[in-house]
Amino acid sequence: MEDNERIFPDDKLVSMFRNGDSHAFEILLSRYDECIMRAIRKSTINNNDSVEDLYQEIVTHLYEKLKCVYKANGHFGAWLNCVVGNFYVVCIVRNIRIAFH
Repeated sequence: MEDNERIFPDDKLVSMFRNGDSHAFEILLSRYDECIMRAIRKSTINNNDSVEDLYQEIVTHLYEKLKCVYKANGHFGAWLNCVVGNFYVVCIVRNIRIAFH
């Protein structure tokens, strides 16, 4: 991450993203990438394909949710953790339903 990218708080980057700056999303993602990956690895069997697939699904989900759901209140990291956790639970439920049909 470049030094000039560090100066923007998360909520400012969210605002920039909502105004069409896709690079702002990339900066946010780079800030929280390890957090997301750690949550996935902690919650899944160590299957690298599953981890990468789930990561891509979560990033797409975050991209969509960030457009309209997040309320800029200075708690982006906590919001992101909730979204990642909830997405993972939905995936588990979906997989259980598929397994029993």
